[in-house]
Amino acid sequence: MRVTLVYPQTGRKDNFPPLGVMYIGAVLEEAGYSVQIVDPVPKDTGFIQIVREFNPQIIGVSIMTTSYSDAASLLSKLRQDIPDALYCAGGAHVTALPEKLWMTSVLILP
Repeated sequence: MRVTLVYPQTGRKDNFPPLGVMYIGAVLEEAGYSVQIVDPVPKDTGFIQIVREFNPQIIGVSIMTTSYSDAASLLSKLRQDIPDALYCAGGAHVTALPEKLWMTSVLILP
């Protein structure tokens, strides 16, 4: 099974690698999954073609409160271009405010 993990960059200058997403990716690879990790810059949709070519069955997105609007925008674009994937989200924002995701229909599949 192919899994894409997305960590939307916040646009800050301290470009730390997305360690949490990388840890999840490592565990998935150990379990036999093919994993792709992308950390797109806000408003850059060029990564969607890369994800589409990987053809993931699952797309997971890390959502921090500081990047919520960027993550929601990326999810919307991904869902338009790759509608058959199963989408899931994690991260601090999802843990702290899960009802906001459902109220805004970010993760509800069409």
